[in-house]
Amino acid sequence: MPIDESRKEASNLTSHVKPDKPATIDHAEWALWAWTAWICLFGIYQTLVGGSGSDKAITDQFQSIIEVPPETLRTTIVAGYGLAGASMAWVVIKIGAGKTWARRTVLVSFILEALWAAAGQTDASVADFLADVPDFGLQMYALYLLYTRPGRQWFGK
Repeated sequence: MPIDESRKEASNLTSHVKPDKPATIDHAEWALWAWTAWICLFGIYQTLVGGSGSDKAITDQFQSIIEVPPETLRTTIVAGYGLAGASMAWVVIKIGAGKTWARRTVLVSFILEALWAAAGQTDASVADFLADVPDFGLQMYALYLLYTRPGRQWFGK
């Protein structure tokens, strides 16, 4: 393969990436990857081990509405975490490519999750709140990097 063709092929592979991506965007991506891993792995762990108080309350409430074997319900929840992880991975990849809608998706998701946590966890245990620390902390760090300079300017290009 001639050198000119390999350069052309390499430029086609990177044409979807915006130029001059700041290191803060890389840091935000890493924080979002860690957040995705935390949410999915911790959620699957809680589901398989028996979950927290709020998870158990939701499961019990669901069981009273529809008769579903507990193993089927656990399998469905684990599959849901897998689907959520895949969709979050796609959003993180799109953030790395400079897509503004992906950055906004993380912001809206964070706001909705914070409202859910504030309104719905009146009976939550200390362990439930401690489990939210890495969740909210990683998201806030990533959003800070994505919505302040130089990250904000890079998305504006």
